[in-house]
Amino acid sequence: MGVTMVVLGIVSIATGRIRSASRIEIVPAVALGLGSGLALYILTVMFFRVARGWVALHRQTHDLYERRQDTSLLETFGVGALLVSSGEELFWRGLVQDLAAAAAGSVQGALLSWALYAAVNVASWSLPIVLGAVVGGAAWGALAWW
Repeated sequence: MGVTMVVLGIVSIATGRIRSASRIEIVPAVALGLGSGLALYILTVMFFRVARGWVALHRQTHDLYERRQDTSLLETFGVGALLVSSGEELFWRGLVQDLAAAAAGSVQGALLSWALYAAVNVASWSLPIVLGAVVGGAAWGALAWW
């Protein structure tokens, strides 16, 4: 996934369609991004407390964390936060959402790219991945739309 998202991020940049949010100052943008990430984290923790009895979700989440057992926290963070997340944002919110908005309108483009992002993640057959894509995709898509 890391390699794929890096390649898609680079391809997205190479199209020349990726634009920076030049109308937004960097400090408020970073604060909004960090605040959104913190809110998603807190909501995720709360959701997992409520969904404690969902056996399939608990098992699949445990299995995902077990996969990284032989990987250091620095490697996990580096690949996940820097490579996968960056490539994902460049591709899905930078390129796909921009193309969808150009074809269907701003709001419809955001909704279409969110639906496509969630649908692609269904191929993982992983409840935590799909739930993360639905919720995270909605949040990050809304920020990109904004």
